[in-house]
Amino acid sequence: MVEGKVNPLKPKIVLLFVLLSVAMLLLMWTDPFLEKRFIHRSADRENEQPNLLMSLVNSYQNVTYIGDIVVENETYLVENMELHLIGNITARNNATVIIRNSKLVLMIGASHREAVELKDTSKFIAENATIYFQSVSDDSSEITITDEAQVNITESSLFGWTYLIGGRNSKVFIANSIAKGPEPNRLREFGIVTRDAANARIENSTIDRVEAREQSSIYVTKSFVPSALLTEGGGIIEIENSDVGSCLLSGNSNIRISNSTLENIDFGGATLYVKDSSVNSSASAYDNSKIWFQSTRVFHVHAYENSTVWLINSGARYIDTSGDGKVYVGWQLPVFGIVVIPHTWILVFQVVFYLAIAVIIIASSVLIVLRWKPRLI
Repeated sequence: MVEGKVNPLKPKIVLLFVLLSVAMLLLMWTDPFLEKRFIHRSADRENEQPNLLMSLVNSYQNVTYIGDIVVENETYLVENMELHLIGNITARNNATVIIRNSKLVLMIGASHREAVELKDTSKFIAENATIYFQSVSDDSSEITITDEAQVNITESSLFGWTYLIGGRNSKVFIANSIAKGPEPNRLREFGIVTRDAANARIENSTIDRVEAREQSSIYVTKSFVPSALLTEGGGIIEIENSDVGSCLLSGNSNIRISNSTLENIDFGGATLYVKDSSVNSSASAYDNSKIWFQSTRVFHVHAYENSTVWLINSGARYIDTSGDGKVYVGWQLPVFGIVVIPHTWILVFQVVFYLAIAVIIIASSVLIVLRWKPRLI
């Protein structure tokens, strides 16, 4: 090739390459098979249920979703976002639902009351979350857990007229959290209910209402239960270092309270142990109930219908009995153990006690005088 001359074929080759590229792009754009494949794929996606698991993770936006969310044998994560769900959440077959650093608003329809339903060893975990439960029908909603499912709520706030119902060996753990209803004084409250061998543990939290039924158990420590604490059907509740509003017990239940403050107790057909605590209002026992107060202050004690109340190292300003109800007052003495007398004997016992003290003082004085009298003469 002679230097300085241009190959005449080079521009033609470049032009041919450009024309072939444009033709291929036009062919791909108008390919009927490709268009059919794209339409078919789009139609399939329209029929698919959206996979919110992928779209919500690490999303920093507000999302509104209409429809029920069903999770089976996988993990569903809502993190760092705000989700408004018009529907409910169902987890089964060892699934896990996690609400972390997020706000969840559940709007439950009129057709059912379950806002969250857990089955088959599934888990619902709330960490640093705020959850609102709202019902279209202005009725209470429910979180139901069965078949060894678990609910773990920590550092979270739950609001709404809602009952968390644990059954069939399920477990509930709540710590450093708040669960409140809109109007606790009108029974529009947030309640924790266990039954069928379920158990719950509540630590350093505020829960409107706590109920243990049908051979289930609840342990409460360093918490506030302003509305009511209830047991029936063989339920067991243990409370330590807590403040409780009304305490309602019936049906062969068992409850132990220590280092706590209660507003009032209404007790029928059950057993209650209260130690190192105080009852600011009344404690009423009826229907063969048994109450032991030890080192506890009670404002007013009522014993009705064959019930029995023991006040051991304790005191009550007022005591009423009727219908074969009995109240015993006792002391735990170092040598003799617990010594009790009927409360009606208190006046006689006090008179005898003070007379005995007076006799001892007089006798001691006489002996001292007789002993020192010869020396004085």
